[in-house]
Amino acid sequence: MSINGGVASMDCEATGDQPIHISWIKGSVQLNYKSSNLRYNVEEMYTDTSVKSKLIISKVSATDSGRYVCVAENSLGKHEAAMELEIKVLGSPPDDLSCNVTTPNSVRLRWTDLNANNLMNDYVQGYILTYSKVVPADDLISEYNEIEVFHNGDDATISNLDTDTEYVFSIKVNTIQGPGKSSKPLICRTSESLPEAPAGLKSMLLSPNLALISWIPPKQPNGQIQQFTLYEREVILCVLYNQGQHIIYDLKNYYNL
Repeated sequence: MSINGGVASMDCEATGDQPIHISWIKGSVQLNYKSSNLRYNVEEMYTDTSVKSKLIISKVSATDSGRYVCVAENSLGKHEAAMELEIKVLGSPPDDLSCNVTTPNSVRLRWTDLNANNLMNDYVQGYILTYSKVVPADDLISEYNEIEVFHNGDDATISNLDTDTEYVFSIKVNTIQGPGKSSKPLICRTSESLPEAPAGLKSMLLSPNLALISWIPPKQPNGQIQQFTLYEREVILCVLYNQGQHIIYDLKNYYNL
């Protein structure tokens, strides 16, 4: 792999009876490195029984990517050897951003570190993660957040997120020339957690055998509330007529949901 704008080279060696002639082909076109195209150059080294050829391409671009064939030929015939050249455009983002929900309020993002290939070490300084809540199409207001991951990073944990909420994440490379292009957006939803307790529990006696119970749903449901459960108990106490107070023992705790 080579960097866009840099230099790429490929080596080919052939052995056999001299003279041996080596040529280079890209796709179906033979490269004429002796023409005015100064981007192509070939260095050759000869021995009595072999030839070493090095194809050098300067100022490479994405169009130089592809399959190259080295053709060695002498009076007895010819042999071919194929190789692939990949040009990495400086600033291109990782294309494998993934998300793993770790807690109801945090996610872990992972990607392939471009610095894993030593060729990129002099160009990549780190990564910039951008994220925001997913909002309806007619809502143009969304707060974006950025986190910078420095050199040799391949993961980051994003915390303090809202529960049961969709977020959109993207990543871009921070190079010596500045930030590159953003990756394709990745949508990830945080998980649910326990809801807050309802508030304002009230009861109203409608008849001797009928009561209305009301409450205010939690402001933070932290997910989709499926139901509310009401608990009731009957307590009968007999207190002497001349007593103005009484202590009740053995009370149990109940959650009013």
